[in-house]
Amino acid sequence: MSKLFEIEKSKEVKTRVYRTEQVSLDKYIGHNVRIIRKQKGISKKEMAEIFGVAEHTIVCFECGARKFTIDRLLLVCEKLNIKSSELLPF
Repeated sequence: MSKLFEIEKSKEVKTRVYRTEQVSLDKYIGHNVRIIRKQKGISKKEMAEIFGVAEHTIVCFECGARKFTIDRLLLVCEKLNIKSSELLPF
């Protein structure tokens, strides 16, 4: 059985309510990639162009449907100008 990691999800109901969800490592990394991409103001389409893949591929990585290889993880860090510790739970 693989280890699960917690991500913070929010839902707007009068005031901001926070809850956590346990997810796989791939979904954890994808969630963090999505957050950083949005913080940097990069659309999924722009991100796809940066990596030379289809927009659907970006969606699959962000939702955890596709696995991040070490090479791809390092490429994401390089292109977004971030440290790997910003994506990983350890």
